[in-house]
Amino acid sequence: MTGSKIIRTCIAAVASAVSFTTLAIAQEGTPGPQGALSPGASRAADVQAYWTAERMRSAKPMDIGSHSRQSSTKSGDLAPIGPAGVAPGWRPGSGPQPGPNDRVDLDSIRAPRTTPPFSPPGFPTDFANYAPFQRFTYGGTLTRFPISTVGKLFFTQLGQNFVCSASVINRNTLATAGHCAHAGNNSNTGFSTNLLFCPSFSPAGVDPVRDCWVGVGKFVSFQWFNASNFDRDYSCIITSKTGRKIANSIGNITGWTGRAWNFASGQPTFSLGYPQGAPFAGNRLITTASTEWYQLNMNISESQLSKYIGNDMTGGSSGGPWWLNFNEGGVEIAGVDSSNITDPGHSTGNVSFINGVNSHKRCTQSGCPAGSIFLDEMGSPQFRNTTTDNNESEDVFAACFNNGGA
Repeated sequence: MTGSKIIRTCIAAVASAVSFTTLAIAQEGTPGPQGALSPGASRAADVQAYWTAERMRSAKPMDIGSHSRQSSTKSGDLAPIGPAGVAPGWRPGSGPQPGPNDRVDLDSIRAPRTTPPFSPPGFPTDFANYAPFQRFTYGGTLTRFPISTVGKLFFTQLGQNFVCSASVINRNTLATAGHCAHAGNNSNTGFSTNLLFCPSFSPAGVDPVRDCWVGVGKFVSFQWFNASNFDRDYSCIITSKTGRKIANSIGNITGWTGRAWNFASGQPTFSLGYPQGAPFAGNRLITTASTEWYQLNMNISESQLSKYIGNDMTGGSSGGPWWLNFNEGGVEIAGVDSSNITDPGHSTGNVSFINGVNSHKRCTQSGCPAGSIFLDEMGSPQFRNTTTDNNESEDVFAACFNNGGA
């Protein structure tokens, strides 16, 4: 493994792991997304029985990854990657559901910039150069779309029980961070098991009506699977087509957000998740509003980028979505100057689009000891879609769609 990969873990009770069949999607060149699928429906019942209320309470928050920068390469040294695009989401009751391959290319004004909009902070206490952000507890109705798509993801990894955050992006597919689905240890033993996703989680616990859905498969990028590359720290989870209480696909109940890719840096972003590390309790949905402040290449082995916003969420928020647009049903109107450039959500429809996930925080020292971590920011890998790379976010999500997630 190149450089320092830190996903700090805490001692937890050893849990019995549900077995999965591992597989790789064969493609030209670099191996494609790596995944594992459950061998049978009986396993879903095992997972449902495994997650007792006590095990949910004692699951440890999976730490936000921390990573020392390996290269001086910035986005200004890299070529643009192509036009931006989106895939539509679906609001319950809004009409026919879109297909997983429905996509819309947007105008070139949203093509990625070749230089970051701002320089990053130079050291962890360089607060004047952090991206400003507003962090608040979401106080609305948790079952209202699109908030309805966000929830807690319980799982076992390397014998320990953890919790991350995730969101619904298709009828039977969740998006989350790669380190929530696989340990990044270049081994099939690193895949998370006992996956259980509970949308609309609240201080009262699991929503009593919607309850939870079991994860029956997952895919991560080859670069995460092989070497814990945080510039590729995204994954998808395939959910069972029936929940513990509701005999229907999760997306038919919660709806699902759209997906966005190749957007320029500097987007206004809403980040959501269930942080459980101090000072958070893990039982409330937290939102931060910030702007993508800068982007960096964190691994010298390739040219993929990570992007950063102001965000002080802690462990447990990993995998929570970054949204372009946050519209709960109101009708958007054009800006007073009739331009959509400063409001990217307006031209993409009245739905939220996932354009990143809570992934990692930078640090200044190998191993990321205390005092070296940029705590007031959050990084996400770029969400991309090109014809020259087979491990981008859209490739990983397509692996789930093609294996029962659509």
